[in-house]
Amino acid sequence: MSAEVTQGEEVSSLRQSVAHMQRDMELRFSRLEALLLASSGSPSTHDQQKDNRRECDTPAKPNAGYVPKPKLEPPKCDGYDPLRWLYKVQEYFQFYDTPPEERLRCVALMLEGAAADWFRWRRTNNLLAGWEDFVDKFKLRFDSQHYVDYLGQLAKLRQRGTVMEYQGPGCSSVGYGESQEIGPFLIGGGDGPLLTINPFSWNTEANILFLESPFGVGFSYSNTTTDFVNLGDELAGQYIPVLADLILEKNKKPSSSNLSTNINLKGVMIGNPETSDAEDWRGMVDYAWSHAIISDETHKIITDNCNNFSTSDVWNNKNCSDGVDEMLKQYDEIDIYSLYTPKCLNNLTSSSLSPSLSSSPSSSSHKIGRRRGRGLLGLVGAGYDPCLDDYTVSYFRRGDVQKVLHANDGLHVKDWNICNDSIFNAWAYSNESVLPIYRKLIAAGQKILLYSGDTDGRVPVLSTRYSIAAMGLPITKPWAPWYYQKEVSGWVQEYKGLTFATVRGAGHDVPTFKPAESLALFSSFICGLPLPSRRGP
Repeated sequence: MSAEVTQGEEVSSLRQSVAHMQRDMELRFSRLEALLLASSGSPSTHDQQKDNRRECDTPAKPNAGYVPKPKLEPPKCDGYDPLRWLYKVQEYFQFYDTPPEERLRCVALMLEGAAADWFRWRRTNNLLAGWEDFVDKFKLRFDSQHYVDYLGQLAKLRQRGTVMEYQGPGCSSVGYGESQEIGPFLIGGGDGPLLTINPFSWNTEANILFLESPFGVGFSYSNTTTDFVNLGDELAGQYIPVLADLILEKNKKPSSSNLSTNINLKGVMIGNPETSDAEDWRGMVDYAWSHAIISDETHKIITDNCNNFSTSDVWNNKNCSDGVDEMLKQYDEIDIYSLYTPKCLNNLTSSSLSPSLSSSPSSSSHKIGRRRGRGLLGLVGAGYDPCLDDYTVSYFRRGDVQKVLHANDGLHVKDWNICNDSIFNAWAYSNESVLPIYRKLIAAGQKILLYSGDTDGRVPVLSTRYSIAAMGLPITKPWAPWYYQKEVSGWVQEYKGLTFATVRGAGHDVPTFKPAESLALFSSFICGLPLPSRRGP
């Protein structure tokens, strides 16, 4: 009996001790809170990150009647679903009465992945004027559906510039790149050619000069004293490296005047580029075979007789020539620029091969000229709407359009064409390979990005891979997927001095097929950031 009484007394004593301890801790916390609220002046020395966190989740000016608020976890964002995150973060800042001048410091703790990289680059380069500016630019960068005043964007000059060259010789950078791919306005169809706002215009990241070359293509040319990047696609694979090399050579020479004429070249970016005749043709043939465009027999005829296209005299081999003609004949049935989209059947332009390529020309030398370097220029670009070229030609032939562009007085209308065939037919020279120039640019410290839409048969992904392999560059980062909004957008591999990326599901004119992904690709390159390498949380 006495043992039971003793045990009961011990339990009662323990309960009293626990209750006393709880009251004591509550009193201590109350005193601590009162001291914190009563304190004035600057906070005590703490780690900077703790300072930022305290400013984010405590009121700016607590008063005497302040009641502690529950602890909220700051919302995280890697760029995916940006509008939902912005709503949450606005509520978060409102809940804690965080002043606008402190919000950017807090945001640095909330962003992850691609969003964190983007934010860090903007802050480092003083490209965020404040909270509202951040919100606008964050929506523009990560929200594909966000409406922006693109007319206003045209007036906002950037400190970075690029030069855009397109497929040539003789084809218009304005007619293709600016009007169908990366410009602020795109030309579409309907009852007549119509302009639509391009929510993925590359001018949101940099000033872009569309260079019409050579003389006779387009309306104007210019130069710049600001940093710029050379970019283009297809035969720009010939133009861009040569131009970049020329710039570097001219920069070495002293100026004849007191004014600096140097161009601050920063890099080269080219999509689906013609690079090396042998590798380009070999890749085109292998791609056609691996994508069931040609038969096993045709592929064998070409591989057995064309000697890997290593010399120009392969075209004198009739079996080689006939095999290639058979491949071109099969491609003539579809859109070679985009294997899985419809072919335009309008009459104004045609996505067919030119007659000299779809049948054997009588002049073998002419056939070689058409196939080497300039090969399949008779083909036109294609996108989701395979008749974009028709709309573009109709639009630029309008007198009012030419007058607004200061191309003429609006009365003497030019018979504008997207490609100048006379320039093309008269063009007699093209480098068999620009790989030596790439090596020179790499040695000079230029950054190079080559990218390929993986449904293009014109300059397919295999051609570019073969060309890069021929340079023998050491790999610095292995083949891996890259992501846009948690989806695999392609694959990327980094070499010493050069990066190669694919864009999944895109044809030859990558921005036409994958506008959001191509803008992310361009933005990463222009900002010097790696492509996103994970899906995010």
